[in-house]
Amino acid sequence: MGPGADRLGQPRPAAIAAGPSDRRAANLLREEPTFLRPGHHRNAPFTVPTDTDALRLAFNELPLTPSQRESLNRAAQKSTTHAHALQTLVEQTAGLSPADTATVLGIVAEQPSGAAAACVRHLAQSDLWNQLAPEALSKLVAVMDAGDERGLRLLARLVETKPEALTSKDAKGATLLSNLALLATQPMSAPLYAKGLSRDRLVQDVLRDVTNPDHIEQGTAPTCTVTSMQFELARDNPAEYTRLLAGLCGPSGTSAMKGGGHLGLERSYILPGRDDDRAVSEVLFQSAAMEFANGTDEFLGQRGTSVRDNGSQYKGLYPSQQRRLLENLFGVSYTTDTLDTPARMNAVLSRLKPYVAEGTNRPVLLEIDEGSFNHVVTYERMRGNVITYRDPYGRLGTMTESSFRLHVVTAHLPNSLR
Repeated sequence: MGPGADRLGQPRPAAIAAGPSDRRAANLLREEPTFLRPGHHRNAPFTVPTDTDALRLAFNELPLTPSQRESLNRAAQKSTTHAHALQTLVEQTAGLSPADTATVLGIVAEQPSGAAAACVRHLAQSDLWNQLAPEALSKLVAVMDAGDERGLRLLARLVETKPEALTSKDAKGATLLSNLALLATQPMSAPLYAKGLSRDRLVQDVLRDVTNPDHIEQGTAPTCTVTSMQFELARDNPAEYTRLLAGLCGPSGTSAMKGGGHLGLERSYILPGRDDDRAVSEVLFQSAAMEFANGTDEFLGQRGTSVRDNGSQYKGLYPSQQRRLLENLFGVSYTTDTLDTPARMNAVLSRLKPYVAEGTNRPVLLEIDEGSFNHVVTYERMRGNVITYRDPYGRLGTMTESSFRLHVVTAHLPNSLR
């Protein structure tokens, strides 16, 4: 069987075509915290006077710049609502070091009435903030400081919708929050600096991936195989996903996978080109995953092709290469089934019918025959005779069992399903 590659412009069989055309707009809405959305109910102005002189003294005791102090004092004098908000923030950051408190207030000082300041206030008022130990709070502040306004919006949305993700753990026992803080503070790999990648952009993109994995897609790159795995990992184990990205972007440029292999930074192509609308995190992960999966062949990230020793090139990954990456990335054994007989097709369908992929971190990859190549999607669930799958173009699709039998030619299943 040829590589499970995708090709731009290839028509999808009508039986499996699906996905809303406005998915990008829907994703952007899902990434916005509700308190910043148009029409959201705002609290009534706070009318009880706040001691602005005491606030001024508190600001003077922190390692703030003169312009930051001036901005905060002006905000406190502007209205009782602003003054009370600042007083509350000072109280909520009392357990932090003076430097961390100054970092939090410094973000607010840039534009006290802006979206970034609103995100800071909501984060400091969240249940998660009150539950975290001082050391963990310091890591949260580091992430808040590194992602700019977009990062703060995403972080606020993550805390709003799935705060438990931040304390989830990776294969090494570190939390998502710890790995985000590492990404936000460690020295970046030299090639990233050389290509002009900013830390803000990197942190923002990874935060986007773990806040809304549905946004992860292959764009115009022939990376449907590894994009499907990237989505599953970011959705089901965001701590592990962020650990791998932190390793790729750190000084060593490598990350040990759960199954033992290593991902390495693909250094020649880091920032997406003009015709590549993927995020930096998508480019970095997908290129590294392709380079590992293709074995001794060389992956050219900008072209999206692998080159053999004899100079011949191909796009995508062969089934055996996909299985190699699956086993190393998720740390479990996989079997590849070629569905070329009714008996094999029936056996796979019988295993899939009770299986729901979300939350298992054990993806099932399906190869769909597109004529001269295969397109890889991930199985989600089956209800009645309707199969839901996740297309690496960032959308859900459905097909009937009869369509599955017509178009799906290969299935990669974790051995736990056998």
